[in-house]
Amino acid sequence: MMSKEGNKESLGGGNIHLSAPRNFGEMTEKELRYLVALLVAGQTEKQIHVKCFIRFTGIKTIMNVDDIYYFVKPKMKGFFKLTSEQVSFFASEFKFLTSRYIGITPFKRIGFYAHPADKLLRDISFAKYFEAENHYQAYIFRKEEKYLVKLLAVLYSAPEKYMLRHATADDLTMCLLWFMGIKEHFARKFKYLFGKVQGNEDEEDGEPIPPNMYEIITNQVRMLTEGDITKNKQVLSSPTWDALTELDNKCREAKENNKQ
Repeated sequence: MMSKEGNKESLGGGNIHLSAPRNFGEMTEKELRYLVALLVAGQTEKQIHVKCFIRFTGIKTIMNVDDIYYFVKPKMKGFFKLTSEQVSFFASEFKFLTSRYIGITPFKRIGFYAHPADKLLRDISFAKYFEAENHYQAYIFRKEEKYLVKLLAVLYSAPEKYMLRHATADDLTMCLLWFMGIKEHFARKFKYLFGKVQGNEDEEDGEPIPPNMYEIITNQVRMLTEGDITKNKQVLSSPTWDALTELDNKCREAKENNKQ
């Protein structure tokens, strides 16, 4: 299996060691930018897996004859060859690039001064988290780029106008993948709160109905304040992880009480 430590592929009388990231947490910003550029360019999943296998392992194709591909590797004398079947096998190790987004470290800067929040939102308020979730849901259901711009502005603590001037298509795509990864992580971390996919799964005229974010926010805040509206401001200004942890505990307790 391809790994950070390296994968060995037997080539004639010897071995060649190939190493590459196994997940987003092991990827550099340069590697993430390469992936995002491929997505923006409209590459297929298979093309992305093969191109990232070649780029991330540092090998280069010099030629191919029928089903055989010849590669060179830095600091290695001569060349080595792989069949198309072997290339496909190694490329399959990169399926996580188009399916699981946990662990993404966002680009360090957008434009001149905009820097991201903690990659798992440990440093933003509960109110900011709700704002980000609202923009994300709006984009998912409406597919309008302006909502990604708004999401990026929240997560980078910058004015929306600034993002309109400086954010590229690559920045917006990265932001979408990053937030998808955050939601995947939260679903695992806060399993009672996010045990089921949030949102209305009913359909109207064959179309999914977007979740009522106002209702979701109101209900979650009410759970934390226990109906005391004088505590609303305090709850919304609390750290996201503190609020989600408490909500998760309340959901767990409610589930246990229901069983009893």
